[in-house]
This record gives sequence, structure tokens and C-alpha cells, in this order.
Amino acid sequence: MLDLLDNFDLVLIPYEDEEKTTFKDVLLTNKPSTVALIIGPEGGFSEKEVRSVIERGGKAVSLGKTILRTETAGPAALAMLMYQYEL
Repeated sequence: MLDLLDNFDLVLIPYEDEEKTTFKDVLLTNKPSTVALIIGPEGGFSEKEVRSVIERGGKAVSLGKTILRTETAGPAALAMLMYQYEL
């Protein structure tokens, strides 16, 4: 499955333990043609899963101080992408 990530200019994985890079920071510094947004399961991703995505060139990002449920994290992140890139 990680091989699919090679097809995207930007791969983002929202991760509740990310403390340095915000979703906003990444959106303001990149203008990709294609974006993969990886939303985790209930309970979040394991550190190993996040590390695997980062090793493939993905970026772990924080969606803010509030931890969102799976049902809301995807639509919230997608709305941010659509707003920033005028999709």
C-alpha cells in the first residue's frame, strides 16, 4: 500500500503526537498537483505506521489541539485543503 504514495506530490498524515509541523504550515509552503491525505482509524495510527509514511516522503502534521474523531478528521482536513488550494 505504501507504494501508492509514490504517485503523489504531497502526502499528509494527521497525527495527534505531531508537535512541530501543523497542517497550516504545510499548506502555506507547498503547491502540489496531487495530494494524498491519510486519515487514521479510531484510536489513531501507531508510531510505526507514521514512521513508515514519513520514510516514504510523507509529512506528519497536527490538525490542532483538539483530537478529532475519524468521522470528522477527514472532512475537516479535506475542507482545509480545498480552501487553501481553491479546489
